[in-house]
Amino acid sequence: MFLSLSRFFAAICPVDVLAMCRLYGFQSSFPVFPYLLTQADTGFVALSSKHRDGWGMACYQGEQLSVTHSLQQAKQDTRFQELGQILATSMIAHLRLATIGDQRVTNNHPFAYQNWTFAHNGNIKHFDRYRHLILSQISPHFKFQIQGDTDSELIFLFILTELDRWGYVINPIYYSTRELGQAVKWALENLLSLIGPFLHEAGEPTETYISFLMSNGHVMLAHQGGQPLYYLDRTHCDRREESRERADIREIVFCSTPLGQAENWVTLQTGELLVVEKNLQTYLIKGY
Repeated sequence: MFLSLSRFFAAICPVDVLAMCRLYGFQSSFPVFPYLLTQADTGFVALSSKHRDGWGMACYQGEQLSVTHSLQQAKQDTRFQELGQILATSMIAHLRLATIGDQRVTNNHPFAYQNWTFAHNGNIKHFDRYRHLILSQISPHFKFQIQGDTDSELIFLFILTELDRWGYVINPIYYSTRELGQAVKWALENLLSLIGPFLHEAGEPTETYISFLMSNGHVMLAHQGGQPLYYLDRTHCDRREESRERADIREIVFCSTPLGQAENWVTLQTGELLVVEKNLQTYLIKGY
């Protein structure tokens, strides 16, 4: 029996090699230090040994958003370590292994518009064929925001165009989680109607994959679009202020690769979109 080409690649190459980039993010009920982000041996930063084409980080501290990009390898960049020591209620981090677009800061994730941020693991197969078609469906207002030449940035703006039709970009708080998640799912279905389906299993890195994290600080959206994505629902004790009563803090952490105790992480299934509110209520929309 012959293996399909995608299964052949998956069999001879570790998934870590086939993955284009690496995603990390969290949503917390209280400001926290990022879990296993900067630990040299076991943290997210260690993955930059292979995913070395720069990094980016979006940090939400209350209503304040800061976005930082660098072309340096994350584990060699002191700024990555410094940002890993700040308190945040939500964060998206990205390690780039470039497939489409030059190695320049304007191509680094997360991409940002107002308080929305987006980081993608994957690409669009034959992007050159579809670029103008995708652009034709993006609102002129968002086209004006384009700075780089990646497919990922266009995916972000394509989704924002759909959200803007529902008023979710200008008024990002006044919606239901279900409605927001469904609007993102509709945007993805519309995108796939233009470019074709994403690959549902680990395969050649040139195939289409639409795994991503997206946030506005109030809601985190995680989509498994063919590249692995895991989440960890963890509760821990706040020990920053020794004089006050201990408080249990809950957070939901996302990563392309399980960190620490791998058995505690939950696998997002292909096509699933998990929406996490600020109060950590979740809404799962299943595949296509």
